[in-house]
Amino acid sequence: MRKLEKSFLFCLIALVFTLNISAQDKSKDKLRVLFVGNSLTYANNLPEIVAGLARSAKQPKLVYKMVAYPNFSLEDHWNKGEVQKLLAKEKWDFVVMQQGPSAFSDGRKVLVEYAKKYAEPIANAGAKPAFYMVWSSADRLQDFAGVSATYKAAAKEVDGLFIPAGEAWLEVWRRDPKFELYSADNFHPNLAGSYLAALVIYQQIYRQSPIGLSNHFRLNFEQEVDLPEKHAKLLQAAAAETNKKYGF
Repeated sequence: MRKLEKSFLFCLIALVFTLNISAQDKSKDKLRVLFVGNSLTYANNLPEIVAGLARSAKQPKLVYKMVAYPNFSLEDHWNKGEVQKLLAKEKWDFVVMQQGPSAFSDGRKVLVEYAKKYAEPIANAGAKPAFYMVWSSADRLQDFAGVSATYKAAAKEVDGLFIPAGEAWLEVWRRDPKFELYSADNFHPNLAGSYLAALVIYQQIYRQSPIGLSNHFRLNFEQEVDLPEKHAKLLQAAAAETNKKYGF
């Protein structure tokens, strides 16, 4: 009986080990990303565009959740507490965060301070923080440098990723000064602006070039969009060139 018991125990341990390995292998087929921000994240359903790019490139599936409310800063998210609950409950690979342009000292202080507050719960969730640099409004183009400096400072403070979407906008305008990235309010992105941001995010989190990605993407379950191929190629080249400055 003892020999049978030992044999059964050995088989049970082997089975558990095999199941664990299988679970680990399966987890490599997914990339879990929590998006935290405001309307510059939920406009045009940015996370879903990133997910569509990953599907088109046959990359590990992007499994995401988005916590985004109008005009929210990281301080507002911290006070609401929803993000902390998700971090405590689930494991993530990246937490992609943004607030407004924050080009000046007050906004920079908030972004850096709350980046530091979020650092521990993000680490406990197994994730890396990533800071999605946005852009200034069309009448404040001189603020782009300040926006970039703010998001770089937050990323440096917590050893996070700097996602230079706003700098990619500038790269597009260097190539075509008349290319339109703003929506009608001259602040939020149009479809091309969100697609460009998604390309930059995709390359940063998947570590793959955006060149040649699909120009077809889904905004929601009912609406699918095709960007003109010429425009998509320009945006892909601008995203790749911008990310090249940051280690690609």
